[in-house]
Order: sequence, then structure tokens, then C-alpha cells
Amino acid sequence: MTHSARWYMDVAGQIMAGMGARTNDALIQYVEEQGLSDRLDLNLIQVAWGFRPDPVTPETFVKRTPYANPDDIVSRLAGAVERGWLEDLGGNRYTVSNRGMEVADGLFELGDRLFAALETLPGTELERLIALLFTVVETARQLPEPADKYALSWGAKFSRGPDAPLMVRARRFMLDLFSYRDDAHIAAWQPYGASGQEWEAFSMVWQGDASTAAELAEKLPYRHYDEAAYEEALQSLATRAWLVKEGQAYAATEKGKRLRQEAEDATDRYFDAAWVCLNEAEMEECKGLLGKLAAVLKPPEEELAE
Repeated sequence: MTHSARWYMDVAGQIMAGMGARTNDALIQYVEEQGLSDRLDLNLIQVAWGFRPDPVTPETFVKRTPYANPDDIVSRLAGAVERGWLEDLGGNRYTVSNRGMEVADGLFELGDRLFAALETLPGTELERLIALLFTVVETARQLPEPADKYALSWGAKFSRGPDAPLMVRARRFMLDLFSYRDDAHIAAWQPYGASGQEWEAFSMVWQGDASTAAELAEKLPYRHYDEAAYEEALQSLATRAWLVKEGQAYAATEKGKRLRQEAEDATDRYFDAAWVCLNEAEMEECKGLLGKLAAVLKPPEEELAE
């Protein structure tokens, strides 16, 4: 039986937003008290912490986020070394410094306490949800396609183990499934031969979220490409006949629309395959428990607005 799991991204996103609304202030306060005000450094420290004892390289980050500017990643790593958060091992290899290790240890321990203290579901229901999510994640790991599950493989590096608080474990498996969705989508679009920057620009135009290079640079500042770089990407997509320029704006061609929908369908096929381990009743049970958890964790501002 084929299950559609498209619903998962929305409900899991709601849960993450609710958790963040209740914990982010304390986490941000902690990192700022440690002298870590640069969020980019924080990301690098956490990844280097998780990859121990192996070093991280620019390719570690480029492969996980192929949409980002690789030159910026190299610069960010060098900057984190200068600020004392990473150590340069030579040969473009880096590891977390002792100072970075202390901050990361404290951050993960604080997160464990904060997530464990959240009012969520009764323990038996949370344990059941964890069991269902674990089954889906393990099925995803064993699937032959996509062959490369690089994003999903990160989950094991950041697992807090079987003795972690229930909500910490549930969060880990939910994040693993977000990562697997990334793997599924990357596997779906890479055969078309576009760069990550081109594909994201193409997707933004296809979705109607942007139509010019200026809009892309404005809406994707965290990718660290400027307007000129996005204009070059859009022109490349027009050369492929995926986009057409209409005045100053770009729009998806019929060919582009078909191709982009093919990639979306392939993404769904890969992602849905992980859920075949659940029968119909289990699928509905998992959906129900996640929906219940999302309702319990609804961000406070949404509760006030109702």
C-alpha cells in the first residue's frame, strides 16, 4: 500500500515552531552569555561538535546545503577559527575548539532540559509516537533509493541516545524525517544537471515567490549570493528553456513547469516510500498523535489570537 506523507511536513513544522516559541529565548540567552552572538558560528560549532572525532571540511557543508555559496562557507570557517570557536587542522579540515566544545556541550544539555520540561503528551502516547517515528526513520535508512542519504546520516551524530528525555527523542526523529525529505529532494533534482543555486532560483520562480534577481537576493540573503550571481543563474535557466524573461521578470515555461513537477513527484515518491512500514491504522495513529502534539504546542501568540 502506498501512503502519501505530504501532510507530515506541515504538522511537524507546527510542532517545531511551538517548541521554538517556548525554548528559543532561553537558548539564545545562553549562547549570547557565552559570547557567541554570530548565529553562523553557532551552526559551525554544533556541526563540528557532532562530527567528532572526524573533522569537518567545506564539502561537509556544501553537500548538506548545496544551495549555499561555497565561497562563503570557506570564509565562515576561517572566521570561526579567528574567533576561537574552531581549530584549523590544515588541508581545509577543521574541528571544534575546547572553547567551542564547552559551549556546545552546555547548549545541548540546556536543550535537553528545556525540551523535557515542555508540557506535551502523556508519556504512553509520546512513547508510542517515538516508536512509530523510529520505524519510519529506520525504514528510510534502509531504502535503496535515494542511494545517498547524507542529510539523514547526520541524525545519528546528534542523537542524545535512548536514555534522553522522551520529547528530545521525538524531536530527533522528527528532524531526521525533515533531513530525509531534503535527501529525497536533492536526489530528485540533481539528475537534471543544475547547480544548487540554479535549482533554488528556479524553484522560487516556479512557486511564484520571486521573479527577478533582485528579489532572489533579497529573499535568500542566507545563501550569500548577490544580485549579479542570481541574474547569471536566471539567464542560465532561460538558456535551458526552463524560464523565459518577460520584461524585467522571469517566469517558468511549460517545459520548466513539467520538469519541476516531475522533480516534486519524485521527491514525494522517495519520501513516501519510508512510510510503507506503517499499515493504514498505524499511519492514522501517527498522524493523530502528531496532530495532537501540534495542538498542545501551538505557539502562545496563536492561542491568544483565537
